[in-house]
Amino acid sequence: MRSALRWLLGALLVALTAWLLSRQVHVLSWSALAAAWRATPPRAIALALGWVTSSFACLGLYEVFAARSSAPGRVSARDAFAIGLVAHALSNTLGFHLLTGTAFRLRAYRRHGLAPREVGALLARVGAYVALGVVLVALPALLVSPAWRGPTTMVLSLALLAGVALSPRHAGENGWLVRVRLRMRGLAPMLPVAAVEMLGMMAALWVLLPAALQPAPASFALLFVAAMLAGIVAHAPGGIGVFEATLLTAAPAGHGSELLAALLLYRALYNLLPFALAVLAAPFVLAAGAPAEGDAVGQFEGG
Repeated sequence: MRSALRWLLGALLVALTAWLLSRQVHVLSWSALAAAWRATPPRAIALALGWVTSSFACLGLYEVFAARSSAPGRVSARDAFAIGLVAHALSNTLGFHLLTGTAFRLRAYRRHGLAPREVGALLARVGAYVALGVVLVALPALLVSPAWRGPTTMVLSLALLAGVALSPRHAGENGWLVRVRLRMRGLAPMLPVAAVEMLGMMAALWVLLPAALQPAPASFALLFVAAMLAGIVAHAPGGIGVFEATLLTAAPAGHGSELLAALLLYRALYNLLPFALAVLAAPFVLAAGAPAEGDAVGQFEGG
């Protein structure tokens, strides 16, 4: 039932997105879009590519840390980094992260002798790192934004008071507060990596925007995170359409073509280019590492 409701919500969000996009595209000037595309400075494209590279490098580091924690000494840092890059490049564009990312990792880590349970634990850690990056960007933006500062401060204060009130009762050796603290301590080394990963993703689009379309950094961060989360809820491949529609609704009047040109360039640099490279690299990444026992037997029996 819960799964059906989730898919229904996604379908409704996609339908709403299609309607919003049709309204936006209807009023766009295609000649203005082409002009905005040509007017994008090469320096901005180079900067965006640099930010995309830094963001994906952090995604690769997520995989290294997760493999080191979930399967110590079983996967080299180089192999884990490569698996992470390819898995994220594929799932970021194809969507359905739990399906595409998990399927690739199961195949890749099988040659390193990891069981599905271990791959699942690794994937959970990677998901926690991604969520940490969102929090590290969204929380300061909420505290800086005048409209959200009050409610955010109140929620944080209530959470702190609840933690203090519950700590005497649940701070024993097996208490859940102790487990939370231990997990947070385990996430601490990933704080700078998670922050750079998320900031790199946002900065890649920011530098492609004309100066007239660059809002305050805090406002842009909240809008970007909202668009990204909407794409995830909609289950659209790569959040395509949903992400763009969310941002286009916030565009100043008369600047839709310029924003769409920046979004198309962003998609090309953050999604299409890494996806193409991942497709080329995937066979080599899957072939890396020592073959698992089942693979070795199969190769022997096959001659």
